[in-house]
Amino acid sequence: MDYTPTANILDFETIINIFITIIIGSILGIIIGFYFFNNVKYIGPDSNKIVKKIFYDSNGKKYKYKPHITICPISFSMKKLHDNNYKNNH
Repeated sequence: MDYTPTANILDFETIINIFITIIIGSILGIIIGFYFFNNVKYIGPDSNKIVKKIFYDSNGKKYKYKPHITICPISFSMKKLHDNNYKNNH
């Protein structure tokens, strides 16, 4: 019975190949995950900046926005506007 003590131990080249494969796989996974699973959230402008800004129309007349409180009816609240099957009674 020939017993070789190095038969069950991985050699240096195999360890390097496994290490390089893990590094390349991780880098590709990060790149693919970034481009395909990156959910961009669009955030609108700050209302304080809009209220303070002075706008000009085509004739050069200055105007500013004045904020006012708007109460949304209950029929539009609670994400009902995003439901395609929702019908408003008005």
